[in-house]
Amino acid sequence: MPFLVVAAFVTLLLVGVGWYFSGQVVRPRLFGHDETWDIELDKDRIDPVWWNSLPTQEVWIDSPFGYKIHSIWVPSTPSKRTVILVHGITYTLSGSVKYMPLFWNRGFNVLLIDDRYHGKSGGWNCTFGFYERWDVKACADWVYAQTGQDSAVGLHGESMGGAIVLQASAVDPRLQFVVSDCAPADLSEELGARLSDDYRLPAWLIVPVASLVTRLRAGFWFSQVSPIHDVTRVETPILFVHGQDDDYVRPQMAQRLYDAKVHGLRRLYLAPHATHAQSFWQNKLEYDRILGAFLKDAGLMNATSATEPSRSSRQ
Repeated sequence: MPFLVVAAFVTLLLVGVGWYFSGQVVRPRLFGHDETWDIELDKDRIDPVWWNSLPTQEVWIDSPFGYKIHSIWVPSTPSKRTVILVHGITYTLSGSVKYMPLFWNRGFNVLLIDDRYHGKSGGWNCTFGFYERWDVKACADWVYAQTGQDSAVGLHGESMGGAIVLQASAVDPRLQFVVSDCAPADLSEELGARLSDDYRLPAWLIVPVASLVTRLRAGFWFSQVSPIHDVTRVETPILFVHGQDDDYVRPQMAQRLYDAKVHGLRRLYLAPHATHAQSFWQNKLEYDRILGAFLKDAGLMNATSATEPSRSSRQ
């Protein structure tokens, strides 16, 4: 009897820990929409005068899962080229505004989106791309309806957004390019690293339990969120970006993602002196130059620079 009591206690404890860490993935605490906008303004990452000069349109795109995806459409008339910008976990589309000039100044339309469960979008949980990839495809469908089926649509994602766009490229071969900035290569591996580094807990024991709990509460296993598996079959041109000093998502993940992409154009930029999601801020000119060269190699444009803009005041 004492053995059964101890076994039951250990099982309940393990399930409780698994539930907690599953929640960190599927139901994380979020920044509010207005809160993120204020943060970006306070950090001088958005120029309100420039933003207010843009022809922005708020749109609501239907998700295949029954909710609305909140988006802001910024058309560059006339243009047949569009980038969809995807933000990271707990944040909103405000965090993607910094990347806009890199594309807007090159004549691209821009669609900023709030990820599922984030910002003003619907959806009751976050899935690191398992469902979000189909939302991104729905957003691409919307763009093609606006600009024509013969137009060129690409993606840019940061952190979790980087993982989402890689997974989206595996389900939408129409895409012309993808830029993935500081993406984790595999959800199980990344959660295991967080358990080991942040909590000093045994990942080998907790990750499988948290994955099982996630399957029951959100409909997917962690193993089903694996960008490094998806890119092995993707032919779409991909630029992988990662900060060399990133100690949250290790830069080795970008190298492994690059190595795993065996079909089609691939490029890798390991940004000096950059921690997580800081590659652009620490290397604006180089980021711009490498992006321009990548877009040229992908056949989308000449290798022009966005740092000497004709239509925008700043980055």
